[in-house]
Amino acid sequence: MITVTLSGNWATVPLPDMPLGITVHDGAFWVCGAHEMIARSRDGGRTWQILHEKTGGQMLFTLAFTGAGTVQAFGTSGVRVLSVDSGQHWKRSWTAPGRAFNEVRFANAQIGYGFGPGGFAKTRDGGQSWTFWCIHQKKEQGAVVAMTVSDANNALFLTADNHLVMTSNGGRTWQDMPFGGKANWTGLGAAAGKYRLFGSWDGAIPRILRGSRTSPATSASPWEPYKCNPQGCLVSDGWADLNGGHWAWPEDTAHPLTGKWGVVGDGACRVSDVLRCRVGRRTALSPPPPAAKAASSGPHPLCVHCPDPPFPPCRALRALRTCVGSVLLRCLIGTDGRVHAIILVGAQGAGLAGAAMQAVRKWRYSMPKSTGSKGMIGLITVTYHAPHTNVF
Repeated sequence: MITVTLSGNWATVPLPDMPLGITVHDGAFWVCGAHEMIARSRDGGRTWQILHEKTGGQMLFTLAFTGAGTVQAFGTSGVRVLSVDSGQHWKRSWTAPGRAFNEVRFANAQIGYGFGPGGFAKTRDGGQSWTFWCIHQKKEQGAVVAMTVSDANNALFLTADNHLVMTSNGGRTWQDMPFGGKANWTGLGAAAGKYRLFGSWDGAIPRILRGSRTSPATSASPWEPYKCNPQGCLVSDGWADLNGGHWAWPEDTAHPLTGKWGVVGDGACRVSDVLRCRVGRRTALSPPPPAAKAASSGPHPLCVHCPDPPFPPCRALRALRTCVGSVLLRCLIGTDGRVHAIILVGAQGAGLAGAAMQAVRKWRYSMPKSTGSKGMIGLITVTYHAPHTNVF
């Protein structure tokens, strides 16, 4: 048992292996990671129990719950770690050899969808086997960065270049919806039979896409969501649930929020290079002032010192068949040209996100004269085995 003293500041949980994914189920935190580690906390992050670990095993990125007491984790090389008794006993299997899963979500005990480097997939037998589709049927499509599942027939995938790929008939046919250059979508949600697409439009005005599965429409929001999970979406210095409730977390420039997070009661935990948790009273998150929203428009910062990040020296990474991949980061660049805060939006390629975030923190920019007093917010894409690009 691992015990952590939590307060209003973020505390590091000393897990035995690197955490790679986190989810909340039935009032408990569940974390998966390297060496097939699976850990659980039933008291808001104060104590943790290691339920599964295999030295030299695969990397687990996502957890799914498909029935009473049934939990399964997926990761590299198509590994599946399954428990049917709430984590007391585990069984390993290979559901998709040679494939890797970044995220898996189930509509019911049998039907689920997932994605990883190179494509998205569906299972009809509770995760035992998968059917894959290639996301590069059209050259302009990029890597999948987010997904949401409404029911067994309806699933929606978001690609890095603002394409929505959706099915309304269980994967028999797929519809491609490009949004063009003005859109900057970073998260997805599904509620009350409708999809919600979170992000910004034209780089300055936050938007939420609301509508039916086939004919969505847009509406403005006073805050800008970054990365969504079934609980809600990250916003500036906090999070918001899908019903419109907003809560603030204290600013932490040394360990910025990532897209992997969860909330249980008064406890909040997030995964970056380590697992960090905190407790505290939730407070209302005020909408950003107009000047802050306007700061993201106009001239762009110019990168003056942005060396390519090296590949992380990780045995598990070298064991993979390919090391190519992209990492999408949302960054706050201060008036001094330094990167003050980073949020992980999405990553393609195992083990690359941490190295990319560490390198980007050292980048330096020349800021335009029109920069606001709080700096500028934009996206940075770090691509391995290819030059990195900056998108603002």
